[in-house]
Amino acid sequence: MKTLSHRQYLTLHEWLKEQWDKPSRTDYYLMQLTAEVRSALANKQIPIGKCKLPPFEWKVTLPKSKEQQEKETNLAYEQRTLAVLGLTGFGE
Repeated sequence: MKTLSHRQYLTLHEWLKEQWDKPSRTDYYLMQLTAEVRSALANKQIPIGKCKLPPFEWKVTLPKSKEQQEKETNLAYEQRTLAVLGLTGFGE
């Protein structure tokens, strides 16, 4: 772990004091989420300590590569062409 000099520490401390009252996008999301959970708990009359929330999983989908997009586009084009010609359903 890198240590900070006294001057760096003071600069960081001042910057953090300035940033404390400037919420980021994540802060807004968390505030909204907290308000929604509290609202739901208030409507169901469940004490906060008794509430058990299921684990939250964040699923991220990565963008497709250009090669994969081109393959899918070509495949879709071929399927449409075969459908127009009436050549679909082989092997059924």
